[in-house]
Amino acid sequence: MALAAPGASPVYIFTIRYRQSQSPTKPPHFANYGIKLAVHLKTLGVECELNYPGAPGITHPDMFAYLMEKLQVTVHSKQ
Repeated sequence: MALAAPGASPVYIFTIRYRQSQSPTKPPHFANYGIKLAVHLKTLGVECELNYPGAPGITHPDMFAYLMEKLQVTVHSKQ
């Protein structure tokens, strides 16, 4: 969290579990770490979306949809 700074690029955080980590060596793999990081980023004015199983208000279902929007990628079908 110490490397986060105002003006940083938007961040998409995805975690696979929503519960507190019981292992002090693996806290980033749980939503409790992501929630704290998202709060910290938002206080710095950094755009952040947090996605975990059961998360409220998900705008992008996965990191690919998030990146496509942020990078303004248009997907064209083959003709």
